[in-house]
Order: sequence, then structure tokens, then C-alpha cells
Amino acid sequence: MIDTGLKDKVVLITGANHGIGAATALAFAKEHARVFLNYLHTNILP
Repeated sequence: MIDTGLKDKVVLITGANHGIGAATALAFAKEHARVFLNYLHTNILP
């Protein structure tokens, strides 16, 4: 197993609710990094 040096490092992922942000968050979590997720939720009423 390759040591990526990410164990217990903190990363901030923006746009983590879908797409590249979600995939990036999962990749960091698999490497045992501490992942902080952020995304913008908008609710536009008609």
C-alpha cells in the first residue's frame, strides 16, 4: 500500500453534493483524510 501522507490531514471540499466534488471527497476519505464538506443548497420558489 502506498502512503499518500493524507492520514489525519484536513481537506475542505466545496461543491461536494455531486459530480467531481463528491468523487473528490470520497477519494480523500478513502485515504483517511479528515474531510470537511461544503455545498450550496438553493430553494427557488416559483
